[in-house]
Amino acid sequence: MSLYKFDLYRGLKERQADILQEAEAIGRSLGLADALRGKVGVSASNSSAPGPLRRAVVEALVRGSADYLPLVQVGDEVRRVVKSVLGDDYDAAVVNGAEAGLATSYAALLAPSQFGPGESARARVVVPYERHIEHHASYGRTVPGVYKDLFADRGATAGELGLLGRRLPNVDVALVRLAGARYPVHGIKSYPVPLLLNVDAQASAAALARTADQDAAQFAGFVALGYDTPGFGHSQK
Repeated sequence: MSLYKFDLYRGLKERQADILQEAEAIGRSLGLADALRGKVGVSASNSSAPGPLRRAVVEALVRGSADYLPLVQVGDEVRRVVKSVLGDDYDAAVVNGAEAGLATSYAALLAPSQFGPGESARARVVVPYERHIEHHASYGRTVPGVYKDLFADRGATAGELGLLGRRLPNVDVALVRLAGARYPVHGIKSYPVPLLLNVDAQASAAALARTADQDAAQFAGFVALGYDTPGFGHSQK
């Protein structure tokens, strides 16, 4: 009898308890202090298992909480940091999280105006089919429609509904497959896995440009992750 991928992941699901016990045994062999068991996170940027704040950060928060500081001054200090690194042509706005930043960017820079009588114009945003698009590609109606439920229920926050949960009025998101990428399905909960190691950057950029040209009358902009390191999956910048 042939063994398919879903058989493999069904077997992993059935052995889940045994696998966790084996991992726990390995953890005990690492010599980690008992006080730290179950308290080691991945990183502060990970939404599923964030690490705790460093002591220096906690102490700075405590000191800052005891002083009076106008919020506009906080925002200006953030702007100064950004400008000191990127130059005076760049600016910054303070938001309370990554999704808030995405929502603000879409609403301010890409979405059509909703003021005035009548239906607003449509805006189309072109997004490469890359990793983590359940975040930055989820603020519009996906085109082609086959992608509308892509990565549904994948995020750590319940109710995100993949690429449907945060759609803005009259915003379309055109997903473009990257040249050389592969999108096999994996996992106990099956999802496409964008494998980007062999992506042809020049051909992919041309595909994105063609899509933007096709939608020129409604084209509002591009949205993509800022990562370009080989370790993140892109072999070419």
